Amino acid sequence: MTMRTNYDRESEGDESTGRASVPPAPSRSPEDRGRGEEASTKRRLRLVEEALNERLKELNYVHTLSRLERRGELGLEEILREAMEALPAAMRWPELAGARLTLGDERFASTGFVRGPWRISAAVSAGGEEMGSLEVSYREEPPAPGDGPFLAEEKALLETVADWVGHLVERRRFEEALRASEERYRELVESAVDLIQSVTPDGRYQYVNPAWREALGYGEEEIASLTLRDVIHPDDLEHCLDILERVTTGERIRGAEARFVRKDGGVLRVEGNINPFIQGDRVTHTVGIFRDVTEQWAAEEAVSASERWFRSLIENSYDAVTVLDAQGNMLYVSPSLERMTGYSPEELKGMSAFDFIHPEDLPAVAAVFAEKIVEPHATANAEYRYRHADGSWRHIEAMGRNLLDDPAVRGIVVNYHDVTERRQMEDALRESEERFRALAATAHDAIIMINELGEITFWNAAAERMFGYTAQEVMGRDLHRIMIPPERHAAYRGDIAAFAVTGSGRMFGKTHEMEARRKDGSSFDIELSLSSFRVDDRWHAVGIVRDISERKEVEEKLRAANRELEAFAHTLSHDLRGMLSTAYGYARMLERVSGDSLDRERRSWLEEIINSLNRMDRFTTSLLEYARAGVPEGVVTDIPLREALDMALRGLEPTFLKKGVELEVGEALPVVRADATRLQQVLYNLLHNAAGHAGASGPPRVSLSASLRENEVVVAISDNGKGIPAEKQDIIFEPFVRLRGDEGPTGLGIGLSTVRRAVEGWGGRVWVESEPGRGSTFFFTVPAAPTKE
Repeated sequence: MTMRTNYDRESEGDESTGRASVPPAPSRSPEDRGRGEEASTKRRLRLVEEALNERLKELNYVHTLSRLERRGELGLEEILREAMEALPAAMRWPELAGARLTLGDERFASTGFVRGPWRISAAVSAGGEEMGSLEVSYREEPPAPGDGPFLAEEKALLETVADWVGHLVERRRFEEALRASEERYRELVESAVDLIQSVTPDGRYQYVNPAWREALGYGEEEIASLTLRDVIHPDDLEHCLDILERVTTGERIRGAEARFVRKDGGVLRVEGNINPFIQGDRVTHTVGIFRDVTEQWAAEEAVSASERWFRSLIENSYDAVTVLDAQGNMLYVSPSLERMTGYSPEELKGMSAFDFIHPEDLPAVAAVFAEKIVEPHATANAEYRYRHADGSWRHIEAMGRNLLDDPAVRGIVVNYHDVTERRQMEDALRESEERFRALAATAHDAIIMINELGEITFWNAAAERMFGYTAQEVMGRDLHRIMIPPERHAAYRGDIAAFAVTGSGRMFGKTHEMEARRKDGSSFDIELSLSSFRVDDRWHAVGIVRDISERKEVEEKLRAANRELEAFAHTLSHDLRGMLSTAYGYARMLERVSGDSLDRERRSWLEEIINSLNRMDRFTTSLLEYARAGVPEGVVTDIPLREALDMALRGLEPTFLKKGVELEVGEALPVVRADATRLQQVLYNLLHNAAGHAGASGPPRVSLSASLRENEVVVAISDNGKGIPAEKQDIIFEPFVRLRGDEGPTGLGIGLSTVRRAVEGWGGRVWVESEPGRGSTFFFTVPAAPTKE
């Protein structure tokens, strides 16, 4: 602070007052002494009047600050600008004074401000951080008798204004933070354990939170019809209506107590705060926050009303309060500190608060304490670790105020708030980010993040390998210019525009196959999955990109193999079977022509030729069915499973009759979505296989059932055959596999492999469960038909 003092160069001032001293007068007559005393009295009165005028100017300025702060339509800059314009009028020589406030790069000065050599200044701080300065300067030398151009009261006023500016800026910051987190606080209200209600001036309930409804037993739809008369105990109703009337005039009520009547007739004792909600110039409704204190009231019924109010205010607070003496010893400890520290008030009272502070944090806390102990009414904030009764270290946020000179307190009041969970969440967030980055760094798939403008904000190592760009090359650049072919740029920009507003779009919520572009200009196929998230009211998206070029090549090879297989099947169907039919026809003709002229041996040769040709025809037919099994033959439709079963059983009737197979079919077979031809083929092969092996443990029995599981139907076909050894259950679905030693019917070993090919062709699964001697059950899945609403 720069100051010039004592401009009276011709006389020395009185050190005790700062005023110029006057030499003693010679002895005078009583009349002269009377006139002198009268003149002295007038001078003293004039000095008092001048002093009062100075204080009145200061009070007027303080009133101006208060009025500016209450004007809700003014922004922060307007308030500060008007405050500086009015400050010179509070100075001793306002016509020479000018004021200027500096906050970072911003300056607010009174009209005609000139920074002269006669000035005083004060630092402006907010949240414990110095953020600027406030100064008052005289543009020319003032007539400064006695104690200099600036009075001690003016210096104190300047420091008070600097404190006011700091608090105002800090409060406005808090207000902005509160507005920004309005949604978060709304969620807190909904999840709060306290009872929160909004009541109109005529006593109707406008809103209550879930905790209120649960505590009083009302449904959400019942609230609109409730009034205070329905909820308040009759003995408390008059008192509560009086409180409502006071609040509707703008008064804020603290520590209100009442009894609420539950819907079931039970009584709930509550206490809390009630505030008016003002819009324009009237109170539209009241907001009350209550806590259930039923048990507390029952335990403290014998305590006086004043003590009950004090304890409900302090003891039920989530924060804790202590009062320290000048050495830091605890004179008073609120019971809530026990919940926070694990120590009872009796254990803590008289102990030093410094004994519980972490050694690494102690020097900084002690320094703040020593600095503020000499400043009456000074406040300070600190965050540090303290030792819990269980030996752990927890994080605490403390705010202290020096009230040692306040006769009602005679101590330093400290409020504590446990921020351990917040610190743990912050640490967990950092760990989560580190894990994400570690995961992203080692992932095989590319992980890319963009903001709502489509600009890249994250690019992992896999993305560098996949696209050929380093993270430094792409950060902040438009994604579409990096990886999307030019012909899709327009569509991409439309998608991003919609995403920036809604956080969604056609690209979100499912996986897309598309063409991408590398740094070298080459194109390749990718699989892209996008999801969105919101941070600071801005949409962001994370994409998982997989290079599917190799898979596409494999799929193309598979399609080529299928085409070859279809060509092979065509050959079997037309050429080979045609030759077999010719050979079979000539053999039958030879049999008819030769008649009885052939001896027994030659006739057996001819019969063997005909049987071999028949087996060859069945073999080629089975091969043709296997080749076609994975390719849909008809249209995929909704078909009742019972209908497909009846079609399959028509071809199996001779087999079932010949062997005497008993078929059991489950009730209410569902409707499935499949190619009817392929479904009938699967049912035919599995039922034929079951009939061929049934009967090992009694009369041949085959059963079929089906169950719905989510979006698919599981079909089960069981037999009472010999069963299948566990080591052979994995190979029976392979082509041309026949179990040796099987006494059942001999087959070509293609039926079950045809089943698997057909089931996997429609995206299903097939498997077997079997125990030797207990039969086998074959399962397969088929898509369920969509339910009709």
